[in-house]
Order: sequence, then C-alpha cells, then structure tokens
Amino acid sequence: MTPESMEAVRVLRQAGNLEWSVLFGLGLVVYAYVAEIQKKNWDAVLMGLIFSAGEFIWEMGNSLVLHFTGYAPLWATPAKSGFVILCGINIEIFLLFSLAGLCLVKTLQAFDDEPGKKILGIRYQIFIPLTWGLFCVFVEALLNRAGLLVWSYKYWNFPHLWSVTINYLTPFFLCTWGHFSISRAGKAKVLGVLLFLNALLWVLFVGILGWM
Repeated sequence: MTPESMEAVRVLRQAGNLEWSVLFGLGLVVYAYVAEIQKKNWDAVLMGLIFSAGEFIWEMGNSLVLHFTGYAPLWATPAKSGFVILCGINIEIFLLFSLAGLCLVKTLQAFDDEPGKKILGIRYQIFIPLTWGLFCVFVEALLNRAGLLVWSYKYWNFPHLWSVTINYLTPFFLCTWGHFSISRAGKAKVLGVLLFLNALLWVLFVGILGWM
C-alpha cells in the first residue's frame, strides 16, 4: 500500500481534525439550497442532490479499488482535511460536490429563453457541461500538484489526464441530459434510488464488511 493510502486509512473518519471552517462550508451549501427552494427551483435542487448522491457512489467504488488492490485508490485525499469520509473524499470535497450539480443547472437555466443559444459556436447544452467538467479537471490537477489529492496509477496521472477528464465530463453531461430529459417526478424517483443505494452500500461495505 502506498504511503498516501496508508495515511488516508489512518485518518479515516477521525473527528479529531474537525475545524470550524467546516461549519462555514456547510452553511454555504445549506444557504444555496434554501435560496433555490425559496424560488421553488425544484429542478436545480433535485439535480444538485442527484449529482452529489451519484458522486458519493462513485467515491465508494474508488474505495473498493483500494480494498481489492491493496495498493491505492485511483485518487486519495490523505492530508490537510477536517474530516476524511472515504479514502478519496473528505468533507471539503463533499461540500463542494454538493454544489456542483446546482451550479450546473443554474448555468443551464440562464439560457432557458434562448434554446438555440451558442457560445463560441457551440450549443450551450454542450458548452456549459464541457466547461464545468474541464474546470474541475483543472482544479483537481492543481490539488494533485499541491499534494492534497494523490494519483498513484500511470493512466490516472500526468500526462494521461484523459481518464480524469472522462471522469468529470461524464457526470456533468449525464446531469445535463437529465435536466432536459427527465421530468421533475422522474428526478425525484432517481434521487430516491440513489439515496437508497448510498445507504445500502454504506451499511454493507462500511458497517458489515468493513471494506471502506
């Protein structure tokens, strides 16, 4: 097991590193959702929650990579966190991803009255998720260079950022498709399924098997 993986496992779900700044981040997330609820912008609220729920399932998959290889997850967050939830996600990243889907939908909704709108010659339905995805790749690369987010595999590392890029573009494009193609009731059902899967997988792999 890599040193970074061992460190991530060592601090896993240890509350001793919690800081007041986590509460500030939580407050920002709560405020963002309450603001959209006040506007009755249910599509943004639902897609924001769907994005973060789907992301958390993906993070569990990353933790299983560490369990089955005994070497490293695809990405690890071993250092300088208030609370490491899983080996590849800490409370700071979780709060950030809680806003990602919300921000995506809010950006898409800015062009609701211009369905044929193009940005730099690209339809906004493609340009916006592409831009958000690439922005996240850029941020993750910076975090990697700073040693806060560690990559240990050849094809999940510089210069092979195509894998990281696919990892980010996929959820942004899926959520864009869901925003336009799934009814509000359908989104609520998708969210319910994802929350159930999160709970089931957590109980199974963390509570019972202790694999994560």
